[in-house]
Amino acid sequence: RNDPRADGKDKLLAAGEVILATADGRNGWPGRAPYDAIHVGAASPSIPEALIEQLAPGGRLIIPVGREHEGQTLKAVDKDEDGNVYEKTLMGVLYVPLCDKAHQLRRS
Repeated sequence: RNDPRADGKDKLLAAGEVILATADGRNGWPGRAPYDAIHVGAASPSIPEALIEQLAPGGRLIIPVGREHEGQTLKAVDKDEDGNVYEKTLMGVLYVPLCDKAHQLRRS
């Protein structure tokens, strides 16, 4: 179940401690940026520029990168105080794809 009201977590929503948004994760959420940390729970073929742009100076992005059903790597992307971006490969992983709604609903 993904219904916080049914799970008894609606108090967190009412208090503003949790915000639910339905959107394309590749675009991040610019309205609340910048972020000190961004964790992406699905693999993207490349690192979305929008996520790097929304990272605060001194922030870190953790994202699995690679194509669906192929080798992927978990990457750390750090932005220093001057806005310079550094990327580091952490390890091999296998995640579901970061994709649009049409891809999610596609039947094979």
